[in-house]
Amino acid sequence: MKANRSMIVFAALAAFTACEEKEIPRADSSYITVTSPSWKQEIEDNEEIVVKAVIKPQEKSVISYRIWLLDNEKKEIYNKAAGCDCKDKDEVQLEASFKYDISKTSELLLHIDAELSDASKIHEEIPFKLVDVKK
Repeated sequence: MKANRSMIVFAALAAFTACEEKEIPRADSSYITVTSPSWKQEIEDNEEIVVKAVIKPQEKSVISYRIWLLDNEKKEIYNKAAGCDCKDKDEVQLEASFKYDISKTSELLLHIDAELSDASKIHEEIPFKLVDVKK
């Protein structure tokens, strides 16, 4: 009887902890440095969103990269992928700019992915805010 109570308590505790929402850690690659936008920067929606980053893979080269942006509803609002013949380059400069009009201020998440010559993949994420200025 005591074992049955212990099992019920354990099962209830396991179910409760399984239901807790866990924070997903942000990706952070030491090979990718994003200089724009900055972490938690606020950009008005009538301005261009300028993305600038540098990929410096040590002893590897970049094969391809992708810049993409998600809104707070996980909807993709920008996606640019490119191959890269960068065998002799120590670093790869990335730059993109675009406008995105929103109807309300939103948290956005910039993603930068790269595939390296050894088939490994690296990833960086930067959260920032796009502010609606037409109130």
